[in-house]
Amino acid sequence: MKKGVSLIVLTIVVIVLLILASAITISVVNTQRKVKTLEFANEIANIQEKVNLYYKKYSVYPIDDESSEVIIEIEAKVEEQFEGENIQENKVTLNRINLSKIFESDSTYTDELDALRYGHNLTSDDVYLISTKTGNVYYKASVYDNYTLTEDLKKKINYVEELQGSLSVSNIIFEKSENEYTNNPIVTTVKVPQDYIVTSCKVVKENLNTIFLDSSRAENGYNIYTTSNDIESNYTIVLSWKETQTSKENITSFVVDNFDNTAPEIQIIGDKHQVINNITSEEQNFYFIEYYDDKSGVQEVKYAEHNIISDNATNYNENLEVIRKYMQNNGKRVESNSVNVLSGTRFLTLYIKDYVGNDKYLIRELSETEKVGNQNL
Repeated sequence: MKKGVSLIVLTIVVIVLLILASAITISVVNTQRKVKTLEFANEIANIQEKVNLYYKKYSVYPIDDESSEVIIEIEAKVEEQFEGENIQENKVTLNRINLSKIFESDSTYTDELDALRYGHNLTSDDVYLISTKTGNVYYKASVYDNYTLTEDLKKKINYVEELQGSLSVSNIIFEKSENEYTNNPIVTTVKVPQDYIVTSCKVVKENLNTIFLDSSRAENGYNIYTTSNDIESNYTIVLSWKETQTSKENITSFVVDNFDNTAPEIQIIGDKHQVINNITSEEQNFYFIEYYDDKSGVQEVKYAEHNIISDNATNYNENLEVIRKYMQNNGKRVESNSVNVLSGTRFLTLYIKDYVGNDKYLIRELSETEKVGNQNL
């Protein structure tokens, strides 16, 4: 009897090899797709962060005009990513992001900006988009569908936002020198385990300029990254890191937003109003005022019915110091949104201070019409 491999056995072997090859191919493709998705997620996290800072600074989104509109036809498999958007007939209108606006003149990002313009240098169909309704950043890819920062993607890249105070994430420790509102520069220290691989540690300031930090020293098993003590604005620290060389990259952001060097706002609304008590015939003159501080809050508002400006002062700050000293023990405290003034008052001086010491004054010289006006309300 001749020994050999029967045709049936050979066929089975070929089929098994084909199945294995197919499984390996599918596995490789799926792995590549997961990696690509995470790359997009990391990029989106970066762009979303800069868009948020841009909007906070300018109160508009970084787009050009109506010609930047892009209409996306939503497929069922990505429908969940567009939750909260204005969807009509399975379509949503988004806008192309002007990346040069969010990176501005930051030369550090020149190469990165070129790479992001069409998302990994694919085609002009692959662009970063934004919803002017929700502020969400999307990646529109002709090959890889649409991506935004879903909760699932945030978990995959360890994306953390709006963190306060001292924080520990995956054994990484963030500590800042001031936790309450202050107008002194806030120094933040980042402690990263020495066996972690840090791709970048950057500080993104309110003006969107970026500073890259290097590890300054090693201490107790940590590499230490520290911000400088001269950053006079709020900022976000963005740390890109891996636990091992072969593990996925993570992005963790830490927000410092308790720096306050902005004086409160105050203004007089309209002209003088006069109310006459019909029983006593007593006149009351008052002005409506508006004031606010969107950071540390308003501590006090005072006013005086005369001009406190010094004849010897040569600039605003010198006059502010004169008014400061006067208002320490003088002036009338404002308890509502109006101030009462005596008939014939020529000047009205307002002084406002927030809880970290930023202050401002406003002086209004009253017109003859305001002084003698007789308006029954």
